[in-house]
Amino acid sequence: MIVKGAVATTIVIIVTMWVSIIKLGHLVKNGKIKTIEKIYLFSLSIKEYQIINFFFSKLKNEVIKIISTHTSQYTHFKIFVIIGNFNEYIDLSIKYSKKVTTAIYSTIIFAKLSVISIYLSYWSSTLSEPYTISSKVTDKYNSSICYLISALCDTSIVLTDITNYYTTFYNSTIPWTIFATIDNIYTFLTSNFLFQKYTNFLTQK
Repeated sequence: MIVKGAVATTIVIIVTMWVSIIKLGHLVKNGKIKTIEKIYLFSLSIKEYQIINFFFSKLKNEVIKIISTHTSQYTHFKIFVIIGNFNEYIDLSIKYSKKVTTAIYSTIIFAKLSVISIYLSYWSSTLSEPYTISSKVTDKYNSSICYLISALCDTSIVLTDITNYYTTFYNSTIPWTIFATIDNIYTFLTSNFLFQKYTNFLTQK
């Protein structure tokens, strides 16, 4: 999901001591909540980006586009940032600021607070680990419409490790349309979701 022609920039944020001020942060920091799936399962709001850093040590971020906007006497910068861990988690965020560095930093923080989970499943056979999306999903952003259909092919959405799917677009192919469609994958769970999670254990002899 990298825009063609855009300069991809990786930003490194210096990690300082995390002092949590909310209940969820205290539970995560003290090991009471061991997986982020539990947070998503109960639809808990993540208000500290350190929670995401706690679960994802290899979270990668890239600035995919920077646009300067002029309003009266001031110039603001519009930053597009995408983050992901190459394994089922991704987010795309936009932020405005007068300074580029401030805009990039705040956009990365905002993106971490709204990371979404991708529910992987199978195309036909249920052998090995889940590798594609669970069902056909559709969504739109402005005038663009996107369909994602599970399939056996070698194309992929890079930062989420979804490696087998077909895409169909109407109008322009913009990243926001893909992201809005991906967000619909986790809106429902099928009955075999629990067994897919423990596929490696169940297939052991």
